[in-house]
Amino acid sequence: MVKDFETYNLTNQYDILPMALGLKAHWQQWLYNLQSERQLSIKTLEAYQSDSLQYFCFQRDYLGKIIDIEDVIALKPRDVRAYLSYLREKGLAVRSVNRKLSCCRSFFRFLSKQGLADAGAWEAIKGPKRAAPLPKAIDHGEAKTISLGLEAEQNNVDWVELRDRAVLSLLYGCGLRISEALSLTLSVITPESDQLRIVGKGKKMRIVPLLPVVRDGIFAYIASCPWPLDPQGALFLGEKGSALSPRIIQRKMQFLRGALGLEEHSTPHALRHSFASHLLANGIDLRVLQDLLGHESLSTTQIYTKVDNERLMKAYEKAHPRS
Repeated sequence: MVKDFETYNLTNQYDILPMALGLKAHWQQWLYNLQSERQLSIKTLEAYQSDSLQYFCFQRDYLGKIIDIEDVIALKPRDVRAYLSYLREKGLAVRSVNRKLSCCRSFFRFLSKQGLADAGAWEAIKGPKRAAPLPKAIDHGEAKTISLGLEAEQNNVDWVELRDRAVLSLLYGCGLRISEALSLTLSVITPESDQLRIVGKGKKMRIVPLLPVVRDGIFAYIASCPWPLDPQGALFLGEKGSALSPRIIQRKMQFLRGALGLEEHSTPHALRHSFASHLLANGIDLRVLQDLLGHESLSTTQIYTKVDNERLMKAYEKAHPRS
């Protein structure tokens, strides 16, 4: 059962509950349902409780009185907009605002199921949209620096180094996600392969071209690997013979960042972004790029056009004499 209000250690924030006993009973029943039906963790329940209490405090100050179920029933869209404005004036991030609005929607949907109130006012007001962050790609110069850094020591290169090179070459040379590269099996590649069959997100399969330099790097690793490779098991193994952890490749890129003086955004996933950005800069069709990346929606792939436009504008401003 959900713990009572006082056991959540929020009494210092709210000396007096901003609601009458009738509304408090429904509020506590809502919290109980969140725990019993949705199996939310205590931490999540505390967040729901804190966010809803913040709303009740706002509503109390907004109406100038302790609120009860009748005030909830009479709620109008303008009242929700007032709360949204209040949150934005506090300088909260978009994610925090939307989380608080989602919490209130959940409570009012619960009341609606009980036949006590209409959740329409909350459904009618949409939260602010969060701007999609633009993927940060590694430029051509840095990509070349990474390649040179990987090839700097050609003599006495151990199998671990060959493995790491092979994985990183798949990320940049084929545009794979790190999870896709590490889920490859020996059975999907031969010394004559010129393409790879990739199973991506949502079990969606796609075919990507396999550059000879990438294929050769993979087989250099295979030839040196001291562990027997199961054709149906993981292609890339850790030092103890189990499937390679993504963290190992992340650490490799972290080492390269320090050793080669690369930007902080030079991560394994940035190599996939670089694959897309560099192909787009060289004129690849957007639909083809969508297929290569395994994106379900073209709008996801179109993010890279913004990156390319940003790059073009920077080049224009730097080069044009009147800029």
